[in-house]
Amino acid sequence: MRYGLLLAMLAATGCATAPIVRTQPPQVETLPSTLPPKSVAELVGWRDDKPLALASATWEPGGSARVQAVVLSRVADEHKEVVLALVRDDRLLGVVPLATVVSAPGKRRSVGATLAELPLGATSRALRVDVRSFEEAATQRFAVKTTIVTLAGDRPAPVLDRLVESGDRARDRRADLSVRDVDGDGTPELIIEEHESGAAPRTLVYRRGEGGRYVTKDRSIFDE
Repeated sequence: MRYGLLLAMLAATGCATAPIVRTQPPQVETLPSTLPPKSVAELVGWRDDKPLALASATWEPGGSARVQAVVLSRVADEHKEVVLALVRDDRLLGVVPLATVVSAPGKRRSVGATLAELPLGATSRALRVDVRSFEEAATQRFAVKTTIVTLAGDRPAPVLDRLVESGDRARDRRADLSVRDVDGDGTPELIIEEHESGAAPRTLVYRRGEGGRYVTKDRSIFDE
């Protein structure tokens, strides 16, 4: 199954109730939950769409004031739309699309999210957003998609967006993320260690590419 297709199928896959439970890698620190600003849905333009706050936390990117990070979800037509809103002093800094979860008649799909900090050097801390989707049916398909966001000035800048887990009753694929200076030049790289039952693990190295996004030439098990 193609990696892009798996991203599109995120809604048909795993949430907090998924049968396989993973812990966060040691470098990732889950942020304490906070109440979202009352105006955040209005700032995003979702006032009349009955939005749901899936996660909310205070994030300190480093070298700047604190930012309120809120993951919002709303139902639009036959899908759920999930976004990240960053707010400072009741001012919307930006909105980052996270996932589109397709709905289907007769199938119940739940969506959840978590917020964590990921250090990208001595003074920089990125925001890691995990969106989980789970199909509450006999197949029990699930998926977890990770988006890593930094701040470029006062604007959110996504630097990585990929699946880190997917599967069902028969198959489980997962990826653990860490940060290391692989090249020895003081620049942190993202290391993705992928695992699948019955297969040898793979290690992918993501380096900063054009536009500041992390890219790799390595092939992922999620591409297959």
